[in-house]
Amino acid sequence: MRCIATLTCLAVLSIAFPARSQNTMPAHHHEAEKMIDGAVNPEKIPDVVAYRFYLLTIAKSPNVNATDSNAAANETVRLASHRNMIGLQTSDLQNLAIMADNFGYQYHHLISSYNQVATENWKKGERTDIRPLLLQRDELVQSTVKLLKNSLTADGWSRLNAHVQGEKIHMKISAQEAGQ
Repeated sequence: MRCIATLTCLAVLSIAFPARSQNTMPAHHHEAEKMIDGAVNPEKIPDVVAYRFYLLTIAKSPNVNATDSNAAANETVRLASHRNMIGLQTSDLQNLAIMADNFGYQYHHLISSYNQVATENWKKGERTDIRPLLLQRDELVQSTVKLLKNSLTADGWSRLNAHVQGEKIHMKISAQEAGQ
């Protein structure tokens, strides 16, 4: 009886504490990516990131099918609700809409071009350096912001900038994104 109890105990222990072979690799643990929460630290969200997010939000979506009247109508309502939150005069609102749509078109073209090259390189077993894309992306944001600043009235620019700064509390980005 004692032998059966001992064997049972050993069987339970062998299940609970399996032996490690010499070839077992230690588990690889990734640290969770550090995030910046704009609700906690809005000042840590770079303006270039905040404007990129905001301009993409108020730009026409390239995925909306113009022949689908419901989708087009929904897109018009969505854009108007975001754009009208700022309280711009009609001329400033029109300038903002034109520049945001132009930004969105250029941005999506930039990303699409990069993806096409990266896909071709990947098929050849090559990696594509993303750094030039990130520089071009940020230059596009900065040039659009500069255009907006020079095209809107002083009051319009002030309202837009204050709105984008206020939107930072709704943003979360990686610390890596903030450091680029």
